[in-house]
Amino acid sequence: MANKTRTTKSTTKSTTKTGSKEITETLERQEFRKSPNFVSLYVNNTNFGHTKFDFQISFNRVDISRDENKKFIEEQAIVTMTPEYAKALLMDYARVLKNYEDEFGEIVFRPHILNPNK
Repeated sequence: MANKTRTTKSTTKSTTKTGSKEITETLERQEFRKSPNFVSLYVNNTNFGHTKFDFQISFNRVDISRDENKKFIEEQAIVTMTPEYAKALLMDYARVLKNYEDEFGEIVFRPHILNPNK
């Protein structure tokens, strides 16, 4: 597969606080290139964990065996990041979810999503 490049048109501002200073950096263009190891996954289950030094998200797919009527959770990938980036990810994802709900309406959970053991 060819390595595709995409360039964002929007301006991104990054603000960093260092002590009493605040540094604002503006990036006019960002280029995104797919790694040769890039994979696209479908997941319907996640697990979260942390140590003092990092956070982990395990992306999984739940599969129910028709023969044995058992639920299997197949681990697809684990992403590890710094605590700072984990918090930035949470904030950014909350913004994306809000934008989605503003456009398409509130996301309503099916009962098994919040309590997968039922």
